[in-house]
Amino acid sequence: WLISTPTRLYHGADDEFIPPSLSQKILLDFKAKGVPDTKIELIVIPGVDHPLGVIPVGFQTILWFLTLKK
Repeated sequence: WLISTPTRLYHGADDEFIPPSLSQKILLDFKAKGVPDTKIELIVIPGVDHPLGVIPVGFQTILWFLTLKK
């Protein structure tokens, strides 16, 4: 998809259920479709696995949304 809104992908670095490399591939797929770096970003959270990622991703998402509000 050629997205036009800012988009972030979050992934726990220690995720054993879904490898972080999958999010990296998704990021590269978006960029291959022409999505600029200013519209897509991958945030890898060190030391976080799949179940423990819910809280830090939630907080980071809320904080990011607050920066987008104008």
